[in-house]
Amino acid sequence: MTRLLSGSTLRRGGSGQFIDLKGAQPQLPATETTATGFSLITRADLITEYRSSLGFIEFATATMYSSLPEGTIRIVGSGTAFLSTSTMTGVLVVKGGIGVGGNMHVDKDIVVNSLTIGQGFQGLNNIVLRGVANTNTSILEDGQNSIAIGYDVLTGIITSNKNIAIGRKALSTGSNISNSIAIGDSALTRMGTNNYPLLGTISNVTIVPSTSVTNITTSTPILVSATAHGLSSGTKIILQGVVGLATATGGASILNDTGFWIWRVDPNSFYLYNNRALTIPSIGNTTTFNGSIVSLTNYVSGGTVISPTVLTINTFIDTGTRIYVDGIVGTTQLNMLDYYVDNISTTTIALYNNSILDSPKNSTGFTPYVNSGTVFRYTYNDNNLAIGVNSAPALENGANNFFFGNNLLTALITGSNNTFIGHNVGANLSNVNGTIALGGDNLVDNRDNQVNIGSVFYYDGAGNADINSDVRLGLGTASTGTNSGALVVLGGLGVAGKVYSGGSGVAEENYELYTPIITITTGTAPLNPRLGDIWINTSIFGYLQYIQDGTSTIWLQIVQL
Repeated sequence: MTRLLSGSTLRRGGSGQFIDLKGAQPQLPATETTATGFSLITRADLITEYRSSLGFIEFATATMYSSLPEGTIRIVGSGTAFLSTSTMTGVLVVKGGIGVGGNMHVDKDIVVNSLTIGQGFQGLNNIVLRGVANTNTSILEDGQNSIAIGYDVLTGIITSNKNIAIGRKALSTGSNISNSIAIGDSALTRMGTNNYPLLGTISNVTIVPSTSVTNITTSTPILVSATAHGLSSGTKIILQGVVGLATATGGASILNDTGFWIWRVDPNSFYLYNNRALTIPSIGNTTTFNGSIVSLTNYVSGGTVISPTVLTINTFIDTGTRIYVDGIVGTTQLNMLDYYVDNISTTTIALYNNSILDSPKNSTGFTPYVNSGTVFRYTYNDNNLAIGVNSAPALENGANNFFFGNNLLTALITGSNNTFIGHNVGANLSNVNGTIALGGDNLVDNRDNQVNIGSVFYYDGAGNADINSDVRLGLGTASTGTNSGALVVLGGLGVAGKVYSGGSGVAEENYELYTPIITITTGTAPLNPRLGDIWINTSIFGYLQYIQDGTSTIWLQIVQL
């Protein structure tokens, strides 16, 4: 037995009894666990026990120290299954967290929350971050299926879904984001930070119940009779269940499930128009069917006018804007839902369920309005891809964008469906939609559908294009008419300089043949005109073109510009 104390007298007295300490030593059995030493422990009831100790390791106040000169504490497994396969296996199992004050080296892979970090257990020179995918519990933006690498990255991850953010402050401050990728320092930094900005307040909700059609005339424009329809001019409605005004007897009416804007005649009737400006009237007696104009049948019976709910607000909202409504007292059926706007006036908007405005938000049977209500702009934060340092860092509201380049669109706040490629492009833009830019910066802010390629090509989104270079078109394709050739111009052609024609042709335009002002026999010197030559005469608003009538005579025609 290991001797810890000097003395020759064995312990006298049973367990829990007082002993004679004079010349005594504790009588403790030898065990293999005490081969490197043990510690004596006196319990609160003054009974002395012992615990095994570790060689060269000291314990004090729940702290373990190494007595070796290098200060190293080594834990070595004696079994063969020393590789950890779970939190309950391995040479060392710790129940609770571990804090590491210095660096740490690991020969094998680390598994953290089921995510493997390392080389993947097999092969060489791999960099692996791999996890096991679980079945999605929902498709909501509640913090699923995202990858965040970097400082202050995707900090709104609990309100995100299916995002990838790599780089300091990438996707760092937003929320309610899904299906987006940001790679680069400060890429899409503010995406989703201004969710549902306030647009205005509601002062009234006009409930327009569905009304029955009593008659429809096949006039131009079509006149609909519906008693107490409650509609205002400029409102877009849908007709359903109409019998008649069809291309064949017994066929479906062409009016059903089609959107029309109305011109209010009186409380019981209105005209149908095909455009918002009320300049294109509906034609009630004919229609184009299979490429031919056919007569419509007369009205037979039935029909319901489906009209939208109308809000009175304190601000102007453009048609097509997607909004979110809440806080209405009374007509609470409209709260916490999003709609698309059809602008009726500066203070009234109609609500629709889809962006093409053919599904009115009908409020038949809704509770009458009492007071209050707020309109917010519906924000789009999804399906964006930004690659590059400082790529669209201020963008807060937008969807379906593709940005590739450093310092790209640094001031853009709102925009969707854009494609920008190139460094330092679009720094002057704060709001654009549907714009394409490839290394070009000749873009106008707050204008949609622009196209800019370098300094050469620019389309302004309003029907005008500039090509800032000389242009050569085609591969020599011959023209055989107004719809063929290397260049086809649909419409008039204005030419500020000279026009040279190296070929010949005949205009396919209706023109009037005059008594020839000049008769030239082909081949006569010195004019020797060729078929298709163009002659300019500044006294005529147009251009002069010579054509041949099948003989040797050249006739003069005037083609009006």
